[in-house]
Amino acid sequence: MTLFLLKRLLSALLVIWAVTTVTFVSIHLIPGDPFADAQYLPAPVYHNIRQHYGLDQPLLVQYFRYLSGIAHADLGQSLRHGDRSVNDIIARNFPVSASLGMVSLILAITAGLSLGTIAALNNGKLLSGIVSGFSVLGLAVPNFILALVLIYIFAEKLNLLPAALWQGWQSAILPAVSLAAAPTAYIARLTRSSLTGVMRQNFVKVSRSFGFSRTRIIFFQALPVAIIPVLAFVGPLSSAVLTGSFAVENIFAVPGLGKYFVSSIYDRDYTVVAGLTLFYSSVLVSINLVVDLVCCLIDPRTRPTTMADGGWR
Repeated sequence: MTLFLLKRLLSALLVIWAVTTVTFVSIHLIPGDPFADAQYLPAPVYHNIRQHYGLDQPLLVQYFRYLSGIAHADLGQSLRHGDRSVNDIIARNFPVSASLGMVSLILAITAGLSLGTIAALNNGKLLSGIVSGFSVLGLAVPNFILALVLIYIFAEKLNLLPAALWQGWQSAILPAVSLAAAPTAYIARLTRSSLTGVMRQNFVKVSRSFGFSRTRIIFFQALPVAIIPVLAFVGPLSSAVLTGSFAVENIFAVPGLGKYFVSSIYDRDYTVVAGLTLFYSSVLVSINLVVDLVCCLIDPRTRPTTMADGGWR
């Protein structure tokens, strides 16, 4: 078990390093300058600004200086918001993104499992077809398009919910639904397929022969087995929700990290783009690592050979 953890931690660190390096190089290769709007200033002033932020140094020097800052838990200073560091931006705005993401995840998992279970238990019937149709629609419509449709219906026409800002639990409903729609559809399809297969297995037939009730078989025997593929999807699901929140947060004017990430790309704010990418990749890799460990604990088939044979040392 210890060796397994060490290997996974090492691979996670390598992934984070690779993402950091590719992001750092990519953003510096984009044409333009973070201080393009300051070029009307006298040349000495403009060059002093670049020198102050170290942008006049070779790219390799900037890269190693950035890695040194990461080693000291310092993600640098924003080039466009000089009074704020990337650490401060994350500390102040990530709780908003995290709370919105958590609500969306809970909504997606709850609704997806429920719809998938209903579809599996009504396989071949109209209700199953309706769930399948919803799943196709949920996967086909991008979340930012759905967000605009929800604003038009529930904010503009019906005037039931606020169209933007973050001023109470009502403000979280539309962005959470927008983010949760596609994951809900995918989980519903995954649950339907998995549960349909599990219900045909021999242990379910044996339980029926012993006279166990259908409810007990479904919720205490079949569903715990069928839910394993859904657990494995939680990591990628978190990734989809977090990255999808960039556009949704801007549409609904949610004061989360998505606003800074999108604006920093347009502004070529190198440190913010690199810092937020590093932070998001670290969060996602950590989530995937935890999910893999949970799947290993729940399902012995997903464990490495030495662990499945009892080598939990």
